[in-house]
Amino acid sequence: MKPPNNGIVAKNDSLERFVVAVGIVIALTGSMAWAGLKRIKFRSSELIIFSTSLVLLIFAVTYGDYAYLKALHWIWPNLFTAKFTAWLKHWPKWSHFLVLLTGVTYTSLCALGLRAFVERRKLQNNFNSVGLSNAKGEQPKILAVVPKDDERCKVIVRSIGVGVDRFEGKKSDLEYAFGQMVEQIEPSPDRRTIEISLCKRELGKMFLYEDLEKDLKSPFTFLVGASVNGTVTQDIRDLPHLLIAGTSGGGKSVFECQLLVCLGQWRHIQFYLIDLKHGVELKEFGHLPNVRIAKDEVGAVKMLTAVRDEMKRRFQFMEEKGVKKIEPSIHKKDLIVVAIDEASVLFGKTTVSKSKADLVARARELTDELAKLSRAAAIHLVIATQKPIKESLDTKTLENLSGRMVFKMSTLAGSTTALGNIKAYSLPDIKGRAVWAGGNKFVEVQAPFLSEEALELKIQAIAKTISDDKSWNFQSMLELSAAKSQDANEFSKNTVKGRAK
Repeated sequence: MKPPNNGIVAKNDSLERFVVAVGIVIALTGSMAWAGLKRIKFRSSELIIFSTSLVLLIFAVTYGDYAYLKALHWIWPNLFTAKFTAWLKHWPKWSHFLVLLTGVTYTSLCALGLRAFVERRKLQNNFNSVGLSNAKGEQPKILAVVPKDDERCKVIVRSIGVGVDRFEGKKSDLEYAFGQMVEQIEPSPDRRTIEISLCKRELGKMFLYEDLEKDLKSPFTFLVGASVNGTVTQDIRDLPHLLIAGTSGGGKSVFECQLLVCLGQWRHIQFYLIDLKHGVELKEFGHLPNVRIAKDEVGAVKMLTAVRDEMKRRFQFMEEKGVKKIEPSIHKKDLIVVAIDEASVLFGKTTVSKSKADLVARARELTDELAKLSRAAAIHLVIATQKPIKESLDTKTLENLSGRMVFKMSTLAGSTTALGNIKAYSLPDIKGRAVWAGGNKFVEVQAPFLSEEALELKIQAIAKTISDDKSWNFQSMLELSAAKSQDANEFSKNTVKGRAK
């Protein structure tokens, strides 16, 4: 039996290794080319100009005097020998054009993909420094970096055993690791990856109301604030109810005042404000003819009762007209905003007297009824409170406040109650910085600042406009003192008896 030919075996091994190496190179360059292809903005003017110039250049090179073959022979004489280049010249010129175009395009895509690969590796190394890992010590892996525009990108992370809350808790560390602002952290729809939105732009610490006011362009909208993507505005009809929450001194009261100023500029709107701090927070708005202010529990219950009765009248109107909701401009009925400043003062449990406790209970019931039913009747609630806990706001009512403007929270529990996450707890200590939640999206914003002097001037201007325009409102203001609800009358009597005792 003849022994195996070692030369043939070695040759086969070398060929196999060569084939494997070529396969690896093709796979790597292919993945880089694909990554580069995904980075291209196909409708951009830059791409059109670049690709057109490239095609014209290659066309000129190939249909010229084969100068590029001479250059290749000079650069790589062992590969592009004189005999080989002479053979290539016998090819049709269109084949040279296609080969060069394909080669240059593939190389360009690989270069783009290599850049993306380097950026991803750099981000991964920086991300690892944050120290997020699961119980097995495995760190989340960055799968892709998807550019949104010149300033923003989305980092897609495969995370096994590390939830969104832990990412949120490390938000500040992530910003320093990436060197960019973290706009948003959210799970992907399939719950297999986590998406981190980054932005190179920093959100400013101060935006004046006067500078953002120009972005109020449609009726019944108000300013939410400035974000890294521009000014955020909201139509109150689309909410339909709003919660304003946050610790004292965070900017909650300023935001509430500027919101009322924004809405006060629109025609066909009435305001019913409840301010149990003797009206000191919202007293400036008392100068407007389309505003009523309740300053105690009895007045609050009367006001809520009158609005509830108006809601029932509107439901009857809708039934008669066969419509599903009130449109102010069509049905000639004013949009109504009920704003409650510091809900804990009105809704908080009290042991002062039975009559006052009864008033608190009734106010809760009326507010809950309005929160559940009033949207179709063009009646909207704006409720402000430091802590949206069950002692100051019923859970049933809270669930119907779909719009949330939450300023800095001092506890994780407070942020979780208000937003369902810890985003408000993770906010920087900047007055006016808040998280805006409209639906399922959370946006960090800087609320507009409206000084007391500017507030007074705005209210004076609005009051003059209303006095000059006799058709400012479709309806007369609701008659609060003559509220015919049996509940309101009974509570008023109980309060008088309680004081007499």
